[in-house]
Amino acid sequence: MTIRLLRSCTPLGPYLTPPPDPGAAIVGSYSGNLGNLLFDQLLADELVADSVGHVVDERAVGCTVIVSVANYLSSLTARPTTMLEQLASVAPAARVIVAGLGLQATSLRDVFDHDRIEALRRIGDTGAVGVRGYDTAAVLEAADVTRGIEVIGCPSLYRLVERRVDGPRVTRPTQIFVAATPSGGFRDVVSHLLEFGRRHDATYVVQTEAHFLAGSKEQMWSTAEYLASGAPGLDPAALAQWLGDGAKAYWTLPEWTSAMGPGALYVGTRFHSAVAALLGGGRALLIPTDRRTRELATYHSLPVIAPDDFNLGLEPDELWALADPTVTLGRAQAVTRRQYEFFRSHGIPLRSPAPDEGEGDDRRANDWDSVARVLGAGEPRAGAGLEGRVDGLRSDVELWAWNRHPFLVPSIRSGDVAATVRSLRDIANGLERSLDQRAPVATEIGSG
Repeated sequence: MTIRLLRSCTPLGPYLTPPPDPGAAIVGSYSGNLGNLLFDQLLADELVADSVGHVVDERAVGCTVIVSVANYLSSLTARPTTMLEQLASVAPAARVIVAGLGLQATSLRDVFDHDRIEALRRIGDTGAVGVRGYDTAAVLEAADVTRGIEVIGCPSLYRLVERRVDGPRVTRPTQIFVAATPSGGFRDVVSHLLEFGRRHDATYVVQTEAHFLAGSKEQMWSTAEYLASGAPGLDPAALAQWLGDGAKAYWTLPEWTSAMGPGALYVGTRFHSAVAALLGGGRALLIPTDRRTRELATYHSLPVIAPDDFNLGLEPDELWALADPTVTLGRAQAVTRRQYEFFRSHGIPLRSPAPDEGEGDDRRANDWDSVARVLGAGEPRAGAGLEGRVDGLRSDVELWAWNRHPFLVPSIRSGDVAATVRSLRDIANGLERSLDQRAPVATEIGSG
C-alpha cells in the first residue's frame, strides 16, 4: 500500500510562515507552535513515504496515511474540524497511523467530545493511534476507545538515543535558555521564570508568543505588566526590554539544536524546548505545570523541578546539577525501540536501523542481571527464580509505581516481567530505596 505522510505543522506548510528575513528573530505573521516542528520534522526525516502533503484530499484514498498530532484531546469546545476528523471521514478507504497524540486538559469534562472520540475510534479500527503516555491511554479507555491504541511517547525524542557525551565534562552552564506558556494558569511560576531569565541574561525561546513580542510598545508593556504581576518586585519595564531584546524564534530544527549545544541549560514549562536542548547536547530542566508536561516528563524520564521548588530562587549552577540527563539518556534506548517497532509493525519503513540490532541474548541477560541486583537478590540466579521474586514483590512495586512512575503500572499488572525489568533498569536507584523502606515515595511528577 502506498504510504503518504501528512505534515501537520511546519514552517514549510500552511500553518507557519517562515520569516521574510531569515535573520529576523521575531515575526508576527504566523500562527501555530514552533515546538511542533520537532516531531513533524523528525517524522519527515525518518519515515520512508511515497508522498508528502499538508492537507487531507482524494490522494489519501487507498493509502496508509501517517500524521503527527499533539494536543488533540484538549478542553477547547469551539474549534474547527481537525485533520484527524477529516481523515476519519475517509477511513477505512485510507488506513491512518497517528503518532504522538496526547491529552492537554485541566478538566476532562470537555475532552469527551463525540466527534473527536468517534474519529479516534474509526481510525483505530483499521489503523493505529500512537499516544504519548499512559494518562492519555487511560482517558481513551474511559471513553471506550481501546482498539489500535499504543503508548509510544513523543516522536520528537526518537533520535535522543544517538546522543553521546564526548569531550571534557561540562560542569556548569555557559548559556541559559527559558521558555514558558505565558497565558493561562500558573502565572506566578511564569513570572518567577521570566525574572530568572532576565536576571541571568537568558535567551527566551519563542514558540507561540510572536503575536505580542512583535507587537507595539504598548502591547509589549501591557503583556509585561501582566506577566510581572505574579512575582513581587519584578519590574515590568525591565521585563519588557529583556523580552524585546532576548527573544529568539528558531525556524529550523538544526538551528534550534545547534544553539542549545553542550553547556546550554534550558529551564521552563515548554516540553519541546526541553527536547531541543537534550538533542543539541545541552541540559534541560522541565517545570511541569499541567497534565501534558507531567505525562511527557514521566514517560521519557525527563529531569523536572516542582514549581514551588523553582520559585525558591535556585541559582544556575544548582539547576544545572538537577538537570543531569543520565536517567533520560538511559531510557532513550527503550523509547526509541518502542517507536521503531510501532512504525515497522504497521508497515512503515524507517531510514535508521533497528535499535539494539545484533546485541541479542547478551543484552537481555544483562537486563536480568541488573534487576536482580536492584531487588537485593545478590548474585543473580536462574531467570525462573528471579521471576518468582519479582512476582512476590509485585504489590509493593505497584503501590510505589503509582506514586512515582505510573508508566510502570501496566506491565506490573499484566505480569509481563520482561517489560517490567526493562523499565526498572531506568530507575534502579529509586527502586532500591523504595523496596528497602516498603513505603511509597510521593513526588510531584508522579502524582499527575
